[in-house]
Amino acid sequence: MNKIELGVAASFTISSVLKDSITFWLKRMGLCGGLQEAGYDLVIRELFVPDAFAHGTLNVALLHLPDWLSHSDPLALEGKLNLFLEAISSGAWRHLPARGLVVIVGPWQEEDPRVQQLFLSFLEKLQRSANSSGFECVLPAELREFMGDREAFDEVARKVGQVPFSEEMLATMSACLARRVHRLLLPPVKAIAVDCDDTLWGNAVGEVGAEQVALAERFLMLQRKLAGLAERGTLVCLCSRNKFEDVRRVFSVREEEMALKWNHVASWYVNEEPKTSGIRQLAADLNIGLDSFAFLDDNPSECLRVRQDLPQVLTWHVPEDPEEFGMRMRAAWILDERFESAVTKEDRERVRRYQEEKSRGEARQTSATTDEYLKSLGTRILVEPAGEEDVGRLSQLSERTNQFNAFKKFVSSGDILRYMEHGGQVRKVSLSDNFGDYGVIGVVMMRDNRSFSIRWLEDAGGMRFDHPSADDELEAQGANSADRQVVVDIFAMSCRALGRGVEHAMLTCAAE
Repeated sequence: MNKIELGVAASFTISSVLKDSITFWLKRMGLCGGLQEAGYDLVIRELFVPDAFAHGTLNVALLHLPDWLSHSDPLALEGKLNLFLEAISSGAWRHLPARGLVVIVGPWQEEDPRVQQLFLSFLEKLQRSANSSGFECVLPAELREFMGDREAFDEVARKVGQVPFSEEMLATMSACLARRVHRLLLPPVKAIAVDCDDTLWGNAVGEVGAEQVALAERFLMLQRKLAGLAERGTLVCLCSRNKFEDVRRVFSVREEEMALKWNHVASWYVNEEPKTSGIRQLAADLNIGLDSFAFLDDNPSECLRVRQDLPQVLTWHVPEDPEEFGMRMRAAWILDERFESAVTKEDRERVRRYQEEKSRGEARQTSATTDEYLKSLGTRILVEPAGEEDVGRLSQLSERTNQFNAFKKFVSSGDILRYMEHGGQVRKVSLSDNFGDYGVIGVVMMRDNRSFSIRWLEDAGGMRFDHPSADDELEAQGANSADRQVVVDIFAMSCRALGRGVEHAMLTCAAE
């Protein structure tokens, strides 16, 4: 299990029901650790002067807005709400090594129209701040959607223990938090293999023709979701027992009606072979593991076979009933889009780059020798200092590269910025050739051994920086230059670039 710590602060009492529910979800996701709890109603202080938040891998703020309503004074309430927004925008929490902040705002029963308006205005400002500042929020509407008609409040618990919510609402808050934790801390699905007939459209295209397949709302709903995922870097692939010409014709003659376009499709396996063979071939073509795949199909027998033969693939049975389909799709974590703040330029261009890789594969097949193929590519490698705009992508490389990652240590965007501020050297490595641009595919982080040292925090994650004392600095100044060493802390490269000479360029960079 991966070990994490959650820093938790709330405007109400953090009950045992809430703690047990959060712990349950962490274990289900293969995460162990504990909760670092702030004192009662110390949410704003934690944002300005972190204590529990200082130790969290991820931090959580839980709000029941009426808790800040003192003697029904709207002016005092407005001041407290604005102070929270100020803390979110400029508080010290932003400089912590934690990998994110989740703000959960529970529903309320307040009927005073002035107070209602203050609460609604606060939610609008909070959402805008989340979009611009890179934290995540769960608002009352989302909680209500999953609660349905169940009671959200517990008046007895509020009076006795300052816990305003029912056990069902606390469990719902925990589940919504778990979904954010899943999206923030766990590796996303890299590729989705999706069936075509009765999944992307209605009817069998081989029987009715491309012009007659049905594009009802439930099919378009799934197409819109897949298109959004493709635009954020997920590789959407077709895996269908059809003739390729028939499937391709649907994307052509029904293009204006389709939400999923052909340029969203990274790869395909369309023939009469078993879909398990297709998923294996797609994984080989894309050079990613089967455990990075999800599979979507309306046929329960196809889903069962994939689950049995390829248990590492995450399989989702697409329901036929339109009402059930919408509900289950909203609840399907595997279809969650990555947070906008975490999407990089490389993510948005990933589908195009894999399509370019197909062209490289075709060139390889027509080349007489490997040397001839490599020469035809016209490879260009660029190693240069990284800037603030690059840290998101470099953080991704430290987390997602497995085959060519020397230290297997994750560094957040904040870690990289602090590393540079302390004098560390960060180099980004880019690759392009005659077929296209790979983008940033490598990162090297290195430092002079006499400038500072780092400690890896295994529990909370991230780096801690230690600088030498004044006596150590004087000793270092008098030391022989031969004592100087370059310490490489991160050395990672995308497996897509292996065999192109990039690793040699990265080693040369470190040596210089």
